[in-house]
Amino acid sequence: MTIVIGVYDDSAKIEPVRKALAKLGCRDQDIAVHKGRGADTAFSRLGFEPDEIAELRQELNQGRLVITAEVADEKADHALDMMREHGSLPPEEEESGSHERGKTQESHRLQEVEEEVSVGKRSTTRGVRVRTTVVEQPIRETVALRQERVNVEHHERDEALSPEEAEKALKPETVEMQETIEEAEVQKAARLIGEVNVSKTVETHNETINETVRKTEVEVERTNENRGRDKR
Repeated sequence: MTIVIGVYDDSAKIEPVRKALAKLGCRDQDIAVHKGRGADTAFSRLGFEPDEIAELRQELNQGRLVITAEVADEKADHALDMMREHGSLPPEEEESGSHERGKTQESHRLQEVEEEVSVGKRSTTRGVRVRTTVVEQPIRETVALRQERVNVEHHERDEALSPEEAEKALKPETVEMQETIEEAEVQKAARLIGEVNVSKTVETHNETINETVRKTEVEVERTNENRGRDKR
């Protein structure tokens, strides 16, 4: 694709240029009109160099409009000639050389895309959740609408009237006719188409518990007594 540029000093020239570019196959999103602030960012996205952006900004500062269009490479010269035919400003001679107000800029855009894979884990509690959601579904239907239209036509005639006809014609007369127009009317009605029952059951069961308990016991033990004897 090639970017074609035109500079205009009258906003009334923009729409004819748009229509002419459309005949060359340009889509609306491929045509842009730049004016005032914020144009530098747009020029940069289109691939213009800083010195070219500065030149275009100078045109905007002088109250002019800059229109850019992406066209097929083989139609670039035709598009540029067409822009000049619709009033694109001609080149000006400057001290540093010639400044071309209508020119083409070849641009090719390539995007780098990288996929990322994220692996994780999560813990959930066991349970069941049931909920209702509202889902919108577009419905498209065609309805024939009747429309009445009162037509008022004026026909020029040149003929003489008799005194009786003139007397009758010169009396005020009012004619009313009503128009009936049908308009589309949409009505909605809710209808039950099913039910979801959520219930919980409770069961009881016997479970045998095996456990060990501890306790303390007191033991009493008698020891031997040693008694002394009298010696005689």
